[in-house]
Order: sequence, then C-alpha cells, then structure tokens
Amino acid sequence: MRKAIIAAMVILALTACQSKEAQVQKTVDENGVEVVLNRLEPVRLKGGPTSLELEEEMTLDTEKDEVAATGLADVGNFGVDSSGSIYFALLKAGDQAILKFDRQGRHVASFGRRGQGPGEIQSVSALFVTERNEVALTDGGNNRLTIFDADGNWLRDVPMTTSFIAVVPLPNGRYFLWDRIPSERPGVLLEFPMMLAGPDLKTIKTLDSGIIENPMEGEQLRGTYHLQSWSVSTEKLFTGHQDRGYDIFVHDLEGRPVRKIRKEYKPVPVPEIHKKEFLAQFESPQFRDIIRKVHFPDGMPPFVGFTSDENGLLYVMTYESGAEPGEYAFDIFNAEGVFVLRKPIKVFQNFMGMSARVRNGRFYCVQEKESGFKEFKVFRMNWN
Repeated sequence: MRKAIIAAMVILALTACQSKEAQVQKTVDENGVEVVLNRLEPVRLKGGPTSLELEEEMTLDTEKDEVAATGLADVGNFGVDSSGSIYFALLKAGDQAILKFDRQGRHVASFGRRGQGPGEIQSVSALFVTERNEVALTDGGNNRLTIFDADGNWLRDVPMTTSFIAVVPLPNGRYFLWDRIPSERPGVLLEFPMMLAGPDLKTIKTLDSGIIENPMEGEQLRGTYHLQSWSVSTEKLFTGHQDRGYDIFVHDLEGRPVRKIRKEYKPVPVPEIHKKEFLAQFESPQFRDIIRKVHFPDGMPPFVGFTSDENGLLYVMTYESGAEPGEYAFDIFNAEGVFVLRKPIKVFQNFMGMSARVRNGRFYCVQEKESGFKEFKVFRMNWN
C-alpha cells in the first residue's frame, strides 16, 4: 500500500512538472534532428509572453498625393535596416529602382539607376537588407546580385550563373539562394530549391524544395497555390512550403539542420473568393481542358508564409481569419521552436504570399484599403 502511495505521488509530481509543456513534445528524427511537435493552442512558458500589442508608429498611404509624388506605388518588395530606415524596390519609380524612407516616413534617397552598367539595375526580384545594413538586390535582368550601402552608394556586383529569384548574403560570407527550375519529374512543372551557396554562388547543398504542378498533366489539378516561404535571421535559416503541411525546417548558417518545427492545425475551408480567383486563371478558351481538372480540397494549406526576426522568433501567417476584416491569425514561435502566442494581424496576402517583416522590435507590413490602394504600416511591438 505504501509503495502504491509513493508511486502515485511520483506520478503526480511528474505530471505537475510537465503540465506547462503538455502542449509541446520534442523528439528526434531518423537523422538525429530535433523535432518540436506543437499542439493547437500556444504554451504558456514561465517568463514567456502572454500577449502582444501593436502600437502604430507610421503609415505610408499610396493613395495620398505626397506619397505618390515620391514614386512609391508598390510597397510589397521592401527591407528594413537596423536604424529603422525602409527600402522599397519598385518597377515604376522613374530612373531609380530603390526608394529609401526614414523611420518617420520621410523620403530621404533614391538610388539604383536603371541600366546595364556597374551598379545599375534592370529588374529586382528580391531585396534584402543585411546585418551590416547593406542593401542587396537580386537583379535577374542583369543576372547579378547588386549591393549598395545604406546611403545608396554602389559597393559591388556578384555575377549569377542563372536568374535566381532571391540571393541573400549571410554574415559568414555565404549566400542563401532561392531558385526556379523546370522539372523533369512527372506531373511537376517547376521546382523551387532553397540552397546554401559559397562566395562564388556555387551550390553547397539544397536545404529544401517546393514544386508547382503541371496543369497539362494528370487527371486533376488541385485548386490551391504552392507557396514556398523562407526567412533569414542572425543565426538561422527557415524554410517551408505549403505542400509539406505545417512543417518548417531550421538550419544554421553553415547549412546544418537545427530542428524541425511542426504544429497541429485545423484546415480553413476554401473561401469562395479563392475559388473564383483561382478559376479565373483558366477562363480563356485554350484552357478549357485545364479548368475541367480543377478540384478544391476540403481546406486551405496550413499557412500563407512566415518571417523571422533577428533573434530567431518565427511569425507564421495562417489562413485563419481574425475578428476584423483583413486580419489573419499569426502563430508565433520562440527561438526554440515552441508555439507561445497567437495574434490576429491585418496583413495583405495574395497568390504570391504575404507582405510582412519583423525587425528592431517593430512589425512592418502591407495592408489593403477598401479603395484597393495599399498602405505600408510600422507598429511597435509591446510584449506582456
């Protein structure tokens, strides 16, 4: 009897110690990589956050004449430096490809003259601001990465052997690459490998890869987009894509796997507006055979996309709507991959993904007005 009582007390003690971790489980996969399994609800860790409030600090409204006069018409491709200055890459900005605004929203510089010479720009598929506050532009038109300092002075060009979608300089002298290549796999049109490369942009290893189905093959075409997502923090690389489910890979800057972040989720029913927009791609008569193949699943993918801050916190935008129009629930994970908070935030998203970044304790995002014009907003993040 006494042994039974002692055993019961031990079990109760262990249960009490583990209750705070009841919604997260850590395992190791067949390759020895840590897998963090998160449940539907966030875990309340001792000393961890219980809420997040966003305090608006600045807005750039593209509908206003004074903003339009700067040439700022498209606010989706942007980066932020350590001082809070914001850089926008534009296709329609006069002779300059990049517009710089300070943290108060004042236009302070334009640079990146259009052309084919050294330091000149043809097109920008990605903009990234490094830890050293260098502005790196992936220029597929000139097949190179062009790098400026924070004042817009040209520093160097790095030739690309192919037109990568994004080339991101890392603090250790290596590069993160995101590519798009035709696929030889049956039923697959394009592959999107995410890779680690050396200083010469030659691939060291592939970290992850997503796909787009070939609509001309097969008997069915799934009616959702195949969005890939990646993010770079000070010490970590995050990659994921919708076809794998809620499963995000984490690597260090040397390409070594650190962990996998997994989370349970309840699929959101496919909205009628999504169905309408997806089918609209194939309205032309030549696509009538494709449109007959389209079928919509029972639910949307687990997430739209994600971004990380410099400290390795991960912010995942889901398809779950918030209380206000345009709001979506963000799942927030700490630096150890534990789901600690859910926060509804209004962020613009479409078939290309989401438009949001986190840096300097600020949340930077694009929102859409009822008029259809876009606003760029900066919020101070107040944790409690």
